[in-house]
Amino acid sequence: MLYKLYPTCKTYKPTEVHIMMRVIKAALWGVAISATASANSYIALNKGDTLVYQSKGQKSLHPVTVQEAKANGWRKYSNFLDTSYPLWLWSDANSEAVFIAGSEGGHATRLIDFNDPVGTIYTHLAFFMCADKVKIVQKGLTINTPAGTFSDVVMVRFYSDDYHCYDVGLLGAYFAPKVGLISWWENNIGGEVRYDLASVQLSPSAEPTFDGVKVTPIIPKNRLKLGRDKEEIEIGLDIENISGQDMQIHFPSEQEFEITLGKEVQKPVLRWSDGKQFAAQPHTINLKFGERYRLSGTLPLRLADGSKPALGNYHVSITAKGSVHALGAEIDAKKLQTEAIVSISQYMNLKPR
Repeated sequence: MLYKLYPTCKTYKPTEVHIMMRVIKAALWGVAISATASANSYIALNKGDTLVYQSKGQKSLHPVTVQEAKANGWRKYSNFLDTSYPLWLWSDANSEAVFIAGSEGGHATRLIDFNDPVGTIYTHLAFFMCADKVKIVQKGLTINTPAGTFSDVVMVRFYSDDYHCYDVGLLGAYFAPKVGLISWWENNIGGEVRYDLASVQLSPSAEPTFDGVKVTPIIPKNRLKLGRDKEEIEIGLDIENISGQDMQIHFPSEQEFEITLGKEVQKPVLRWSDGKQFAAQPHTINLKFGERYRLSGTLPLRLADGSKPALGNYHVSITAKGSVHALGAEIDAKKLQTEAIVSISQYMNLKPR
């Protein structure tokens, strides 16, 4: 379908996105960072994006916003790891190392290199209460948060050998690729408190942009109640030509996209294509400058045996099955992807008989 649209600001649940962050998996998330100089997947957010955290048992939310994002890789964060003042993070575009500073271009200290092995210690940190060292404790973890389930998570511990604090101080954190900080825990007067990622609010500029191409996600609502809502999920993406010239989308068969649903990204329990047949007939969509082509579909929540999926949180994604040719370059279909997290629960009718 060819048409013209205007983007709107949305709130997305993050996913591990395969690429990168701009929740959407980091297919969106990952793709979006191509607009900046940084290729580090652990601080992939752009200016105006907000990570929202919540602590168990507390009603208040803890937003962390990217206040500035420079082309040289520096990003200014508010309340990062619960500091009361802004911090600047910088990433090496050729590695997974992250540096921290009190000002843009100021004296930078290596916070962590996510490629380093378990047991690596980083010292001389001067930004966190009662902690001047950080140690990689574990890798390859799977961590659940209100925002979803994340894999390949790195756990770090913050501490100090020189002084001890009993009722304040940063203790540890979890970092996920394509998303960044997903949890941290600290001491306070009431004991240990953990903050978990609840949602990601992307600014209007969060739509991933490639050379001459912009991808806009069409995200399903993040909560679905069986027995009340339509028992299906709609998801899609729009491919827009912003190249200033004609461009093409090539598909090797009649199937233009795939939609999957699963509690783990690599283990879907439902596929949109199941039971469908597609002719191996290549075809091409021609897009003029300013036009968009929409890939979208509806996935019924029925397994092969006719039963419904188990209740819980699921990754749902749509991936293009073709490639885009714009400005003399080809964009791989794996980057043309949108992913979100949907919570499936059962509707309970509590009306009296």
